[in-house]
Amino acid sequence: MKNPIVKQGMFATPDDWKRIETMIEGLPRKDRIHGYTIAYMTWNYASQVVDDAMVENAQGKKDSEARKLRDEAEKTWLKNES
Repeated sequence: MKNPIVKQGMFATPDDWKRIETMIEGLPRKDRIHGYTIAYMTWNYASQVVDDAMVENAQGKKDSEARKLRDEAEKTWLKNES
């Protein structure tokens, strides 16, 4: 499955969540709540995108399996009609 979340080249990818927390903690105290809000909302959004992609991928597999079963049934039916 291809990663549905495209990285933004303009920004570095932190090595871990601790790096993000360190950056937020470096903000003025009054602004930290905004940093955490944005960070965790982004986390939740990324999680939802992955969830949606996983469901779509699973549905695609189900559709593929259903087509395969339908094709096999059709071949059997056509064979029996001959």
